[in-house]
Amino acid sequence: MTDAKVTRPAAGRQLSIGAWRADSDLKGALQAQAAKKTGWGPSISLAFAAAGVIFGDIGTSPLYVFSSTFSNSPSNDDVLGATCLIFWSITLIVICKYCLFVLRLDDNGEGGTFALYSLLCRHVGILPGSRQSKVPDPADVLLSAYSSASELGSPDGPKPRRRSVGAHLREGLRRSRVAQSLLLSLVLLMTSLVLGDGVLTPAQSVLGAIYGLQVRTTVSGDVVVGVSIAIIVILFCVQSYGTGRVGPSFSPIVILWFIFNIITAIYNMATYYPAIWKCINPYWGYLYFVNNGASGWMSLSGIFLAVTGTEASYADLGHFSRPAIQIAFCCIAYPSLVITYLGQAAFLMANPDQVGSTFFACIPFGDGFYWTFFVIATAAACVASQAMITGTFSIVRQSIALGCFPRVTVKHTSAGIEGQIYLPEVNYVMMVLTVIVVAIFRTTVVLGNAYGVAVSGMMIGTTVLATLAMFMVWDASIFIAIPFLLIFGFIDGVYFSTNLNKVPSGGWFAVAIAFAVFAVSELWQFGTKRKQAALNANKVTMDSILRDPTIANGGSSTAPSEVQGQVKGTADTSPLSDAQDAQTGQPITRIPGLAIMFNESVFAAPPLLKSLVARWGCLHETVVMVHVRRVAVPVVLLHERMLFSKAGLPGMYRAVLRFGYMDRIDLGPEFVAAVVHEVVQINPSLRPGRLAASDRVSYILSRPILVPRPARTVLGWPRVWLVMGYRLMSRMTRMAWEDWAVPRDAMFEVGMVYEM
Repeated sequence: MTDAKVTRPAAGRQLSIGAWRADSDLKGALQAQAAKKTGWGPSISLAFAAAGVIFGDIGTSPLYVFSSTFSNSPSNDDVLGATCLIFWSITLIVICKYCLFVLRLDDNGEGGTFALYSLLCRHVGILPGSRQSKVPDPADVLLSAYSSASELGSPDGPKPRRRSVGAHLREGLRRSRVAQSLLLSLVLLMTSLVLGDGVLTPAQSVLGAIYGLQVRTTVSGDVVVGVSIAIIVILFCVQSYGTGRVGPSFSPIVILWFIFNIITAIYNMATYYPAIWKCINPYWGYLYFVNNGASGWMSLSGIFLAVTGTEASYADLGHFSRPAIQIAFCCIAYPSLVITYLGQAAFLMANPDQVGSTFFACIPFGDGFYWTFFVIATAAACVASQAMITGTFSIVRQSIALGCFPRVTVKHTSAGIEGQIYLPEVNYVMMVLTVIVVAIFRTTVVLGNAYGVAVSGMMIGTTVLATLAMFMVWDASIFIAIPFLLIFGFIDGVYFSTNLNKVPSGGWFAVAIAFAVFAVSELWQFGTKRKQAALNANKVTMDSILRDPTIANGGSSTAPSEVQGQVKGTADTSPLSDAQDAQTGQPITRIPGLAIMFNESVFAAPPLLKSLVARWGCLHETVVMVHVRRVAVPVVLLHERMLFSKAGLPGMYRAVLRFGYMDRIDLGPEFVAAVVHEVVQINPSLRPGRLAASDRVSYILSRPILVPRPARTVLGWPRVWLVMGYRLMSRMTRMAWEDWAVPRDAMFEVGMVYEM
């Protein structure tokens, strides 16, 4: 009997007990989650919440758009032209691109860069995060959340499709390692740009709000910078408490912000220029470029700030729903923003010399209204920053789950809401960088030179990925996908080109952050690939370590490899003491208890097992070799999480645990109870209470120690340095199991040396 003959366990087998019953993050089945988000009642309720959580960033952009667009007093035609471009940018990018198209490209309700990437990989039939032409495990494609959208979801194989453009693209991507690498690199670059934006958004929003102190007081710029830094530090320090305690106030603050903006805008339009509505005519945008030429193109970087924060509407899709986000923007954020910008434009028509402080200079009704508005503006700026910070946490977590970023500490701040997480290392790095940004740039006008490069670059990436998804997921006609790519690719490209012009005068900071994060991600990918190759080269089979004498001597026992995946409950009749050392032939001592041994491979034996048998000659009476993997779906249903089978020797079992990239992994007491239940179903002679006693459960883990292979040529030295860089990075990062809720007092960790 050889381990290579072991067949794959049957997929989709339901456990007779509820595994991980304490996992409150799932809230039941996916269908139950979807039901809570459908209908007019839930959609309107979610729309109110979305207005605060999602649109706080774009909602606070009136603080600095006009001051970042004009460096000198503008003419009336320039004000009308810039306002026209602001109106049509919001309309085309947010409503047409995101609300009508991008939001429909969800991954079982989840949105964002990695959700879109996972959706593409699933339809193509490749593994997310892989730079090799690997295909998903056949058992995984039978998952409910996987097969609901995938062409591989049918047990009979891929569904037949016409030979469309999408079919040719799928086939090409499936076969090309270069294309897979380019796709993954694009996703990693987009993630890096988001992290750059996550540093600049709090700086721009808070600094823009606190600037109001200078408009009606004599405080210096140093005071504004100092107060802004203090608020930013407090904002990042309270992240460990989670958004659950302050989240309910988000929507009321942003709604109040919109109301005050509308009141101010209506007053300014009625007082200064009631005909400001004529700027909606695209002619004024055309005239703006005719009058200003190259300087008009350069000023687009300031106008672009009116649409920053749009990506949040897609990234936070999983927390709300598509109808809720569409209602929130079309009925709340969009009309409020349009009226606000028109009101500011009307004020500038009569007061062009105050363009540097447009937002606060146009506030009417005396000091009482002004300072109330100032407090609301500061609170709204904090909400906008909070949304970007938590969004960054979610993106980094998804990146880690798919193996595209070094592991950091992930703390869940809510027992019932999966999305509320806190990443201490990421949080404090962002805080330090944000404080540095405020200290260096000091004003929103100068900071505007750094802000926008990352966002505009990410929007281009979203357009490209969305176009690919239209072809590969929707099988869309070229008459739909190509116009989408040309129209929005042109708009995004124009804005990206004008933002690139700001790189020497401040945009370098965002580019530097994005490049650093991208380099770390690429190095992690390189090292992970090399480490996996080393593990594969050192893997061993079960029969090279252990031997069952009843099979070796021609006994009548049924070969376990032939019963894998059959009906659960098949008895394990071989005595537990019948395992022998394959090298010496000596019997293996079986000590009481349950050993959960983690394994990188599904079918090979854990390398650690060979060391334990060779050095100590003993094993627990029950050994479960656990393989944990992330699947290209957001959430795996509870009854589909575990595949369980015998491993071919007495008392030896295999468990494959599947988790989505949004799932929390908890391998505590509930998991042990599920494992014990499966073992007892196969071997009824075991007593569950004795097997699962807390003092008899051991988690056996290995920590890889990586040693670079010496370079034989000069060209080999770059590889050695890359391996050494990855080794240093891996020593500084957390092990995967550190976030799996493994009981610390039951862990047994052994180092294993591998040459890379």
